[in-house]
Amino acid sequence: MAEEEENWRRFLFGEWMLGFFQSGTPSSRPFKEMWDRFSAKTTGVKVGIVDISENPELSARFLVTKYPAIFHCKNGVCREYQGSLSTNAILDFVQNKKWQKIDSAPDWLGPSSLAIEFLVPFYTFNVFLKNVLKYLTEEAGLPLWGSYTTLAILVLLIGVLVAMILDKIFEVCLSHLSPEDSHQIED
Repeated sequence: MAEEEENWRRFLFGEWMLGFFQSGTPSSRPFKEMWDRFSAKTTGVKVGIVDISENPELSARFLVTKYPAIFHCKNGVCREYQGSLSTNAILDFVQNKKWQKIDSAPDWLGPSSLAIEFLVPFYTFNVFLKNVLKYLTEEAGLPLWGSYTTLAILVLLIGVLVAMILDKIFEVCLSHLSPEDSHQIED
């Protein structure tokens, strides 16, 4: 089953094996074929596959640094599989509960942790900027230096806009405090 950023929270419940791959790479087709065989043979464990070309936020959420990658998740605790990328090896890993011998990611780096929730929007913005750069260079025909200049201006404008919004929010939130409310030191 292909997984998406919108439905990732279901990995926090039950037992899952998640395969991460990047379509268009030499290893993607053999991995997908192997994963389909594994999915057909396994029982008692839900199996999902993530194409990070379509759902890059999920690779940030699980801190995937290489592809293909496999994660075992049980009730929100995730561990990265480090063994052979063969159907039998992964079946053995699941059936013999070898995942219990692998240290899980620290709680503060789990897919639902506050740190990751904070990281994902930045990663999403990074993907947006990459797509804009690709559009500017490939479709709009701008030279690379022009594309980077346009991106720099875009990032600065977004930063100024966010700063102005935050300034107004703080101004409204703090405007109810008057100088009379503060304790003054009397001489």
